[in-house]
Amino acid sequence: MNRVATKKPRPVRVPCQPLKMKDLVREKMGELNPIEQIEVLDFVKFLIAKRQKTRHPFPRLHGALAEPGLDITEEQIDEARREMWGGYARKAK
Repeated sequence: MNRVATKKPRPVRVPCQPLKMKDLVREKMGELNPIEQIEVLDFVKFLIAKRQKTRHPFPRLHGALAEPGLDITEEQIDEARREMWGGYARKAK
């Protein structure tokens, strides 16, 4: 009888399982040289820092003018615009 040797299929690693993912990362890190391992560590630190940063580093201005007692009229806005941009057209010519 001729028997044909068949290879067993390799188990498929599913990256969504957290414990197996850590093992996979450790295994792959072992294949890298020390300098590349430092680069990977720097990247991991970058990802952690990026996640910890606030999404809005600047204060939100939404509703900033909605404070009670702050009454700004349309005329005041027009006057402020004239003061800021009044000489712009003359200087450009």
